[in-house]
Amino acid sequence: MLIDPDQYITEIKDKSLNGLIKERDKIIKQMNFYERNKGNKDAFDIHPAPEAVYRWDNIILIKLTNMIMALS
Repeated sequence: MLIDPDQYITEIKDKSLNGLIKERDKIIKQMNFYERNKGNKDAFDIHPAPEAVYRWDNIILIKLTNMIMALS
């Protein structure tokens, strides 16, 4: 299930700086997996489409980075 970027940010907003960095790293790992495997449809067994998840991960990454910068 795809979570709305704003809802995702709301759920993690009270995490510490280290917690936010771990979340960021998790999102980047997911994005890297998509980028390495986007031509291999067998690598993905998810719905919605991997492209949609990738787009939302980018939005989350922007919002998460802004949160990290605000705490740094």
